[in-house]
Amino acid sequence: MGLMSGKCGLVLGVVNDYSIAWGISEQLHKEGAKLGFTHLPDRDPANPKMSRRVSKAVEAFDPQMFVPCDVQIDDDIDKAFATAKETFGTIDFVVHSIAYAPLDDLKGPVYKCSREGFKTSMDISVYSLMAVCRRASELMPNGGSIITLTYLGGERVIPGYNVMGLCKAALESSVGYLAHEFGPRQIRVNALSAGPIKTLSGSAVKDFDKMLEMYNSLSPLRRNVELKEIGKTAVYLLSDMSTGVTGETLHVDSGYHVMGAPHTDASTEWEFPDRTRRGTAKRPFHEPETAQRRTRTTFVREACVPSYQQAAYVTAKRIGIAVVEHAGHYLIGLRGPDVPLAGYSEFPGGKCQESESAEACAVRECLEETGMRVAIERLLLRHVHEYPPALVELHFFLCHPECDISLAGSYLGFRWLHSTQLPFLQFPEANQQLLKLIAREAVGRVPRIF
Repeated sequence: MGLMSGKCGLVLGVVNDYSIAWGISEQLHKEGAKLGFTHLPDRDPANPKMSRRVSKAVEAFDPQMFVPCDVQIDDDIDKAFATAKETFGTIDFVVHSIAYAPLDDLKGPVYKCSREGFKTSMDISVYSLMAVCRRASELMPNGGSIITLTYLGGERVIPGYNVMGLCKAALESSVGYLAHEFGPRQIRVNALSAGPIKTLSGSAVKDFDKMLEMYNSLSPLRRNVELKEIGKTAVYLLSDMSTGVTGETLHVDSGYHVMGAPHTDASTEWEFPDRTRRGTAKRPFHEPETAQRRTRTTFVREACVPSYQQAAYVTAKRIGIAVVEHAGHYLIGLRGPDVPLAGYSEFPGGKCQESESAEACAVRECLEETGMRVAIERLLLRHVHEYPPALVELHFFLCHPECDISLAGSYLGFRWLHSTQLPFLQFPEANQQLLKLIAREAVGRVPRIF
């Protein structure tokens, strides 16, 4: 019998298996909870990247329901909770892990935030909690627990957090009012203030890596919080272990929020994780951050990985990418609005499944994303790249179609472009070395394997 045995509820906000909502779901599932999930609707139903990604992330949690829901659309929220009623009858808890700000408004100073950007940020990050609580309360006749995710930037000024800090301040204030209003019905509303975690949304925050470094050095525990620790604390707030707790903002940040000044042992030196060797590197506290950071990309030769890079190389997430070529043309798509680097050009590919080879992953992802079966000719390039929210090991394979194709055709949004057109497109940084190799081949030189 787990702490959540016999309980059921909804989780809103899982994007992938790096999401805080995913970490919470993992712990809830371990404790016996029955879970339902929502996902952001796909703009192109013919190419459901978002639903497919989230479905893969939560499949191990035996989801009882899985529905699209855009919290800016009331009908979507109504349909999601109608499905929950049909599935569960009543629910015991809700996890609200949703926040968003337009990138231009998030990256810039608060005083430059646009009116529309501010409205959008508050609508999705704050009002959505109120809208969700209203529907959830109707399915909680015997009481229940609702949690939302916040961050210290809602209480104090955190440089780089910008307009999202304003949103979190409003969110935490709304938690108190909601707790007051739902209290007589024994519905508890709390906020969980987590330390910085490398998630999809976190990768959009300016100087996010600096936040991680500061927590490692300045928090009382001298480390950053782990995803499973946030998940376990969420279980506490959602279970009967916390029936007397409501209106609370509970910090899970290794104690960082209590500090008013650096430790005396951190006044001259700051400790940073260093992926280029085992252990921790000590650098002067005053050294400019740009001078102390490693290069973002480490190229790895096929048969010779330097020993000092092996730790980083082994722990990297593997990505299989199909570089599909036909008659000097390459199959190219655009990254959707619901993923990092939205609008950038891309080759078909994605994260390898457990025990799946990079070659098999590239072929599978190409089939899923474009509907085209391909055969691999050879490995073009392999390298490790810091690509938020993780360190990734990218494998680019030169592939060719296994069926007849039309260069004028479109394949689930992917289209054929001649190699001479590629330099004029905007690709992610991790693709730049590959593009140089393609350019070499275009003028008759055969690329080597790196």
